[in-house]
Amino acid sequence: MDKNTPERRRAPRLDCQIPIMLHGQGRSLPALSADLSRVGTLLQLPIDALGATKDMPLGAIAREAMAFLGERVRVDLHHEILGALIQRTARPIRVGRSHPGQEHVEIGLDLLRPLTDMEVEFLGLPLPPLFHEVDITWEPTTTSVSTGGGRDVTVVFCAQEEDSAPPLRIRPGHLDADGARGELGTIEELPVLVDGAGAADVLTRLADVYGGDPNALIFADGQPVWSGPSRLQAVEVCPQQRRIKLQVGFPRKLPPGARGALGL
Repeated sequence: MDKNTPERRRAPRLDCQIPIMLHGQGRSLPALSADLSRVGTLLQLPIDALGATKDMPLGAIAREAMAFLGERVRVDLHHEILGALIQRTARPIRVGRSHPGQEHVEIGLDLLRPLTDMEVEFLGLPLPPLFHEVDITWEPTTTSVSTGGGRDVTVVFCAQEEDSAPPLRIRPGHLDADGARGELGTIEELPVLVDGAGAADVLTRLADVYGGDPNALIFADGQPVWSGPSRLQAVEVCPQQRRIKLQVGFPRKLPPGARGALGL
């Protein structure tokens, strides 16, 4: 998606911080929203609350998050004031973190039932109404620019063990010196994944097979322009389309020569 293409979602999101109580597998944990819409939220959950540490690889943290969240999780919105008045069942669709050493993990949730006008009024937030007949798409979660010059760019990751899995390829919709974000394809097209996999499952499996810090090769018009370490940062799954997007960071920024070859 070009950076100038208007974002299309089922509902516009509002940046806001409200307390959210998550009722997962056998326990409840408090979290804080980063944004909220009538059909979903991106929240921040302290990593240590999961029994993990910030120094662990993202794949290991995702395992702990999945063990707590399961396929469905119950959420109480603004619970410190409203208690369980506004409660929803939600489906995890994104697990990630913006940088290593971050104290919290970012979890995207789809609310299985949209918030009503009355509930929005109780929350005291100016949440816009739903859009109609619009598919979910993804937004960049980091500031980035599209590749220039009409170049055909591909980022390739290889499995940790030879012949254990096919190379993983993404065509980044957004790419900059710090990382890339693009579509992997559908769950059915990726033999290392299982049917019905959620975001945490996908991230955990990719980290198992390709490593949490896989070596990346970037090609422009079929020619290699850079090779170096990368870091899996986030996975998003669109349940309706069963499509997967991957966000990776480059701990060592792309050098000037590679940026020039990529039209950045």
